[in-house]
Amino acid sequence: MKKILALAITTAALLALTTSCLLSLLLNDEPSGTKNAVDLGLSVKWATCNLGASSPEESGSFYAWGETKSKDKFTWNNYKWTYEQKSSYGDPILLRSKYNSNSNLGKVDNKTKLETDDDAARAKLGNGWRMPTKAELQELIDKCDMTWATKNGVKGMEIKSKSNGNSIFIPAAGMYGPVGNTNPTGGDKSEVGKSCYVWSSECGKDGQVMAICLKSNYKGILNAGRDQGLTIRPVHD
Repeated sequence: MKKILALAITTAALLALTTSCLLSLLLNDEPSGTKNAVDLGLSVKWATCNLGASSPEESGSFYAWGETKSKDKFTWNNYKWTYEQKSSYGDPILLRSKYNSNSNLGKVDNKTKLETDDDAARAKLGNGWRMPTKAELQELIDKCDMTWATKNGVKGMEIKSKSNGNSIFIPAAGMYGPVGNTNPTGGDKSEVGKSCYVWSSECGKDGQVMAICLKSNYKGILNAGRDQGLTIRPVHD
């Protein structure tokens, strides 16, 4: 009887937790997690929440582009794909060690798309999950209706498919911006409640990385410094 009661309690606890995005992505009867991805009638399915979040309105974890571990300070000094070299004047300068096409900025490999091992969504969620491409982010803008909304007290963008009516919510989690006078340590978050930023898996030839930016009065793709901290919304093929 005690074993049956314990099993019932455990089962009830697990059922109560199934609303958690993290559990719904990781604990299901399909290893790839396709059962829990949202079909918006697009070329890929979208996760119900940001990487590292437990509900759609939570920010989740922030990542520098091409890193698979989150952190709370974002600078070129602690960016994974940099190395230090002395300038002709003997001053230390930071250069890029990967994903670079400009010899003045570091080692040239002409890579513009994240390799599998550098994709945080793939690293955390496994096969089938990955970060979206620029085209997939643009598709989200072009083929969905977007409404600035509040979900459980959190501002963000409600994204509803024009073809099947399914929707996802991306919270206005803001970002960890570049180091400067207003952010001397790289640990200050900005635009919380005002902007949704989500990394793509691609960078341009100039080395800037493409990300979606959603605000109450703006929806588009822009360039962001790869050392900055943005959220990730995984997609599934």
